[in-house]
Amino acid sequence: VSASSDRYWGQVRSKIDREWVSPTIDVRSDQPVHVLLAFRVERNGAVKNLFIEESSGNKYYDLAAKRAVMDAVPLPAFPSDMPEPYYDIQFRFTVNLDSLS
Repeated sequence: VSASSDRYWGQVRSKIDREWVSPTIDVRSDQPVHVLLAFRVERNGAVKNLFIEESSGNKYYDLAAKRAVMDAVPLPAFPSDMPEPYYDIQFRFTVNLDSLS
């Protein structure tokens, strides 16, 4: 993994994080709530095949996670030293319930 690919994935995470708006959820548990999305990132920053790999169990939370990714599209294009035509990645959104109280 090169320094520029680390920088690239940091930019992707930052762009998606800026779009993330966590819905208010009513959970009676002390466990963090998370949703795991999977999708393909194309060289030009397009996103394909976005799906929920692990649901949070809350449809509003799951939809908010998908919306954050879609609102961040297009993602940055790959730098020249990332020659792959695409990457299949996973992206996890987590709400720590301590932050809700």
